[in-house]
Parts: sequence; C-alpha cells; structure tokens
Amino acid sequence: MPRKISAFCFPIISELITGQPAQRPPRGVHTVCPLALVLSPTREISMQIHEEAKKVACQTGVRVVVAYGRAPVNQQVKI
Repeated sequence: MPRKISAFCFPIISELITGQPAQRPPRGVHTVCPLALVLSPTREISMQIHEEAKKVACQTGVRVVVAYGRAPVNQQVKI
C-alpha cells in the first residue's frame, strides 16, 4: 500500500513545487490556505497517507499536515 500512496502523492507535491507560486496575504496577516487536499474514507488511511506524503515531501519546503474527525485538535496540531 505505501507504494500506491507515494505514487499518487508524488505528482501532487511535484506540482506544488514546480507550479505557480501561491499569492501571499498582505504583510502582517497570518492566513493558512491549503494548496492541495486529499480526502480518505478512514482515519487509518489518512494517517498512512500523511506518513507517506511526509516522506515524499521531505526537504522540498512543502508542509504536509493531517486532520481527521473525533480527535482533539491540539493532538493533531502536534503531528
């Protein structure tokens, strides 16, 4: 399964690196906007995708985060 996950994460991260840069908000404004979104049916698959995407994005400057329901937000922010 990890190879399949990496295989679909690679083109997403590649496009984020080589594509048009996102417009930045005005100075002093701290806004977070996702540039890509991957949806999955279960928390376990979300966690697997997160781990593999972090490996693919290593040292690229792309920040990979995960969010899923029924878990404390502060726990997810630490990941």
